[in-house]
Amino acid sequence: MREQTLKKVDMEFLNTQLQKNKSEVNSQIEMAINDTAFQKRTQDLEKCEEKVSKADLNAERALDEVFFFKEQMKSL
Repeated sequence: MREQTLKKVDMEFLNTQLQKNKSEVNSQIEMAINDTAFQKRTQDLEKCEEKVSKADLNAERALDEVFFFKEQMKSL
């Protein structure tokens, strides 16, 4: 009888451990979601910065062309 009593599962302890594990898993999932969102924002920011730098180069070229045509019109 003593052996069977010792073999019984402590349900309260088991529930406590399950809740603890569930909380840990939930926090790990939340951290993974946040990390993924941060990485996506970082990639989006890098793409935006690249587009802005290309737009700046195009604007500089266009401005150079405007000055070039302006100088040509002066010489006419």
